Amino acid sequence: MKFWECPQRGTLIKRYKRFFVDVELETGTCVMAHCVNTGAMLGLTEPGSKVWVCPKKPQSLGKLPFVWMMEEVKEGHQAKPILVGTNTAIPSMLVKEALTEKRFPQWSDIKSFKSEPCLGESRLDFLLTFEHSLVWIEVKNVHLKHNTVALFPDCVTQRGTKHLRLLTALAQQGKTAVMLYVVQRNDCSVFQIAGYLDAEYGKAFEAAHQAGVVMLAYGCEMSLQGITIQSCPLEVQGVCWAPF
Repeated sequence: MKFWECPQRGTLIKRYKRFFVDVELETGTCVMAHCVNTGAMLGLTEPGSKVWVCPKKPQSLGKLPFVWMMEEVKEGHQAKPILVGTNTAIPSMLVKEALTEKRFPQWSDIKSFKSEPCLGESRLDFLLTFEHSLVWIEVKNVHLKHNTVALFPDCVTQRGTKHLRLLTALAQQGKTAVMLYVVQRNDCSVFQIAGYLDAEYGKAFEAAHQAGVVMLAYGCEMSLQGITIQSCPLEVQGVCWAPF
């Protein structure tokens, strides 16, 4: 997915009211940007962090002039900073693009797909249609990691638990249900659930896995031009119940 406009680098001043961040651009101008992430954003909200913001899309109805897209994260004294995605709307866009271009080998024979299909009074992210079957998919954004292990969630997520239970119900009915985690960074090889941060989500994940929900995780190639889902999935290792 190519960015609609070149991102601009700046320094994070503060995040507040969940949806807002103040950023001082390298030009010296201070701007307010939309934070498309309602979670804790553990490890990404430290004032002084180097961040990248994009001017909002021309067709966007948002009132803020910028959207927070990425942050530079450095681990260790000698490490080179890497880019980590901060916009939680991006993963669904990446999956939609990959489905359209048939870049998922396991779904290369897809006939069509629908975004945000209704499931009772709820919605999931995608419904894939094949010649003789359907596949339901929910997508989640991941940014947190320890060493090379990507972790989700970074705080309690009642909405995420609800989605896992919806997928579990589908799997118990004999339908194909997929939980797809998109890790907006390229330095992970393994994915785990951070049960020590949300025990209910951890339990729901284990129940979903036992019911037959397919668990997938993909890293991303991050650049100042755009973001792309990696071709090979990460190894999914289940729930981590104790902090590292």
